[in-house]
Amino acid sequence: MSDRQQPYEGYQPPAYTGYTGQDTPPAPAWTGTPGDPYASAPGPHATYPAAPGYGAPAYPQQPTDPPGRTLGIVGFVLAFVMPLAGIVVSALSLSESRKAQAPNALGTWGLWLSIAFTVGGLLLFLGYFALVFATAGLALTTS
Repeated sequence: MSDRQQPYEGYQPPAYTGYTGQDTPPAPAWTGTPGDPYASAPGPHATYPAAPGYGAPAYPQQPTDPPGRTLGIVGFVLAFVMPLAGIVVSALSLSESRKAQAPNALGTWGLWLSIAFTVGGLLLFLGYFALVFATAGLALTTS
């Protein structure tokens, strides 16, 4: 006889289910349909939900600039460089500020300075040509 022990006649070894090293229940069956690109892939971890996140810290919201403030700054700068464009941009900034009922001092200053520089530029332009024509007329009459 042999030294090995033989199992008794009615013994059936247990079916192998796979060892995972953890006492977790097996994953539920895959519920996707073939060809569905949005279904989760089959596997032991495919159907478990993701762990909940901690969320973002609750910092206070930064105050936003009132509408029209940036255009007010641009209009104020344009008042010195290009007064006609300054009038347009400053008027747009004041319009946006009034819709939001927010003050816009730079938009107001930009509008008034643009108007003043435009009127002053027109007066200088007209004065220069009046002087040129007066000088040309004087030169024609004295010759």
